[in-house]
Amino acid sequence: MAIYRKINTTFWSDPFICDLSPEKKLFYLYILTNERTKQCGIYDISKRQICFDLGIDLNTVTENINF
Repeated sequence: MAIYRKINTTFWSDPFICDLSPEKKLFYLYILTNERTKQCGIYDISKRQICFDLGIDLNTVTENINF
């Protein structure tokens, strides 16, 4: 059975999202929608995998996680 995540069309106009940099917007959307996300919010994913999926470096991934 496939798992789908619905993203509200107001996502991009949300004040929190509007204030983020493009890189942080991508990271936030990735966290909401990647294949390893669970409904309870638990992730089994490495920083290395995030780097690969998003094409960003380890320092940026760490910075975004700590944001």
